Amino acid sequence: MKREVLNWYADGKDLEVRIALPVFLVVRVGWKVFVRNPSSVAILREVRKIRKYRNFDDLAANEDPSRICPGMTEKQALVRGLRHVWPISEERKGVLVFELVRC
Repeated sequence: MKREVLNWYADGKDLEVRIALPVFLVVRVGWKVFVRNPSSVAILREVRKIRKYRNFDDLAANEDPSRICPGMTEKQALVRGLRHVWPISEERKGVLVFELVRC
């Protein structure tokens, strides 16, 4: 995770997006998780809610982009950004949104 992403947590980022892979499907509400960047700076957060969507379009229709990427307001820009990170083959597995709060 880039350092600017860690700064987003200070600016109101509280939603984390992941592909619905087995490693993320086991996460439960109440778990404490670390969000890390490449230099291993970690922020501890608690999982408050977990939502699952079929794809990035469904996610964008139901979530506020600024909670995923502070400063972003356009839903389609969010979809384009997510598809830049994850290919369609990954998106087809489903998408998880973790709502995180400070511990």
